[in-house]
Amino acid sequence: MSLPGATPPAPVQDNNARLRRVACGLVVVFSIASFFPGDLSVLFFYHPSTMIAGYLGLMVEGIALGRAIQKSKNIEDRLTKINAHMLTLAISVTLITIGFGVMYSVKNSKGKPHYTSWHGFIGCISVAAALIQSLLGFAMFFKVQNTLNLGIAARAALRKSHVILAIITTVGGIASIILGLVSNYAVSSLSVFTRLIIGGSSVSLFAASYLMSG
Repeated sequence: MSLPGATPPAPVQDNNARLRRVACGLVVVFSIASFFPGDLSVLFFYHPSTMIAGYLGLMVEGIALGRAIQKSKNIEDRLTKINAHMLTLAISVTLITIGFGVMYSVKNSKGKPHYTSWHGFIGCISVAAALIQSLLGFAMFFKVQNTLNLGIAARAALRKSHVILAIITTVGGIASIILGLVSNYAVSSLSVFTRLIIGGSSVSLFAASYLMSG
């Protein structure tokens, strides 16, 4: 019970969200700075930087916002969270797609084959899943199921596919980041301590997105 005129304490959910966002910001800045080669003209730098910002920054937040939709207080709160969820993940997938394109371009310029490593193969699956999941999300938001007059079973399958693809994207993203940290480039460029921090933070932040939604 608070005293008259006193400011009520912030809900635990709000505090969790702030803590998660600060953690995401610190990890993203630290990770990108660790990969910075000292020259912005190095094309490869934009692969890890956009992937890190897309996965560890915005996707973590987008997942948490998506889960928070279920805890909405009213219709207005629900719509606000849905819009924030869509915008955050749209920017996330855009950054991830750019990072994927950069790596594809770098490989082409050096005449190297694509998807020959587990990092590249799993990363490709994760990016594809993220793109398809986003399309399904937009379809549901703009009520395509109503336009197509889908039945109850089809609507349920659409929602289930959206969730399953989110899990594939998440697991694939974590796996790809960790595998990238043991690549020849990362091993030669980053210390063991730095790679452990980034790898551990990847798992922790995605876990937080499911446990600390808001």
